Amino acid sequence: MLDRVTIESGRLKAKIKVFGAELSSLYDKQENHEYIWTGDPEVWKGQAPWLFPFIGKLNGGAYKVGEKIYEMPSHGFAGKKEFVIESIKPDSVTFCLPATSETLPVFPWRFRMWIKYQITEETLTVSCAVTNEDNKDMYFSLGGHPGFIAEANDKLVFDADEKLIVRRLKMPEHLLNKGEFGEFLGEIPLSGALFKDDAMLFESPKSEKCTLCRQNGKNITLDYGRVTWLGIWSRAREDMKYVCVEPWFGVDDEVDFSGDVSQKTGIECLKPGERKELKMTFIPHL
Repeated sequence: MLDRVTIESGRLKAKIKVFGAELSSLYDKQENHEYIWTGDPEVWKGQAPWLFPFIGKLNGGAYKVGEKIYEMPSHGFAGKKEFVIESIKPDSVTFCLPATSETLPVFPWRFRMWIKYQITEETLTVSCAVTNEDNKDMYFSLGGHPGFIAEANDKLVFDADEKLIVRRLKMPEHLLNKGEFGEFLGEIPLSGALFKDDAMLFESPKSEKCTLCRQNGKNITLDYGRVTWLGIWSRAREDMKYVCVEPWFGVDDEVDFSGDVSQKTGIECLKPGERKELKMTFIPHL
């Protein structure tokens, strides 16, 4: 069975796992350079997982729909599912994940998820769309989690002239803390120490693009458009090896949340037949 798809155009080549429809490589053939984190299990085994139908942790590992309680693991189940390949061409591939007898007991809505990768000479565009195929309102979150090879003293530069206010997670519960925990003005100099309290979360960022500026000059921009939350994360290590730039529609539960899923912070709602899309364009500075 095919476990990975390769697409390419000109100098760029991308590899995507069928399991989780997860990007595992974006490679510049001319410069012999890899942009995506390798997935070293000794550091972090992920590379660019998809987060659906929830992002981060739920309080108590469960959520309520009316009087019923459903359990759900961290970041939902999409990243742990085998996708169907709907179409494949030399420069594009489309994956699909429908609701099944396995998903309905833990997420009681019929949905369909499509993830399309399209590569050109200069960019890789990824579109992830979710459609509510049920006859009732569907509550969910949707996010990307791409990891880039990086090291301490690289920096992230944002396209909007804004003050980035840091929100943090309460550990080890991994739930959204109340209050603010620092700020950055337009850019973030990277270090392992930034992540001693896990991810930095930014609510309603004005920026729609973020550029990883490398000391080796191999810069890459992620254009994610308008999102409601943006996570920046890496393992807290002195020998920092990667950074994740995570555009989200949704966020972890707040520390004291115990209500119906419809009242969850950052939750999205689709009426029957409606569609929500998250689009990311990877732009290496060739």
